[in-house]
Amino acid sequence: MHWEDILDQILIRECGHDPSNPDGRVVDTGGLTRFGIAESSGMSKEGIESLTRETAREWYTANVWERIKKCPPHLHHILADMWTNYGPRRAVKIVQTTCNKYGAGLDVDGLLGPNSYRAMETVSVGQVRRTRFDWCEKLAKNPKYAAYWEGWKDRILSV
Repeated sequence: MHWEDILDQILIRECGHDPSNPDGRVVDTGGLTRFGIAESSGMSKEGIESLTRETAREWYTANVWERIKKCPPHLHHILADMWTNYGPRRAVKIVQTTCNKYGAGLDVDGLLGPNSYRAMETVSVGQVRRTRFDWCEKLAKNPKYAAYWEGWKDRILSV
């Protein structure tokens, strides 16, 4: 899947399902969020307020694609989706944890580097999806997050 197609899918998941909220504007745990871009990303409230679908695409390309494009292509979609949903460190930690299940011996630090890139070649999307599922399932046992579990499962299974 090409980056533009991955980005289309991310924007659909982040803001394409609710006709009354076409830009996905919400206030959640990441602060003000629009087009899936939250204050926790480092963008100011004013920057988020001024986003258009096109400037959101530019932001995703600069802030997600430019950082994951060296990863193996078969992981681009799931990694970009996790990056959007959980943030960069958690997304990379999930992939690193998956790699370690198969003997990679990585430091699970959430940082991309040569060892992580090499190890990512050895795992499948299905293996990463399983680690992601397990992490979310464990998180959903906390009553604070339990209400999100069904939506998380749907998202995990769609990528």
